[in-house]
Amino acid sequence: MERRRSERRRLEISVMIYKDYPVAVGRARDINRDGMYVETGLDSFTEGTVIDVECKLSRGGEHARIRFPVVVVRRSDGGMGVQFHGLGAATLQVKELLLS
Repeated sequence: MERRRSERRRLEISVMIYKDYPVAVGRARDINRDGMYVETGLDSFTEGTVIDVECKLSRGGEHARIRFPVVVVRRSDGGMGVQFHGLGAATLQVKELLLS
């Protein structure tokens, strides 16, 4: 059953997954205001696990690497659905840049 509260936007960006240290590379495939879906071969995180995702964003000729917390809310073959965790500056910046 569909549980999303906002519309998804297609996305294609490389991300780094952290759990205290870098553990995997993945690709963010879609995003909405609550979270994103990340394709990765990693299947070691259970639902409810808080991890960090880092992505490289570009806007107006400027580039930045932004790391932000997420919580794993769904696992599937080849990836995981993650929900933004907390309202820190990095999370708000990512949401603004990726959803605008």
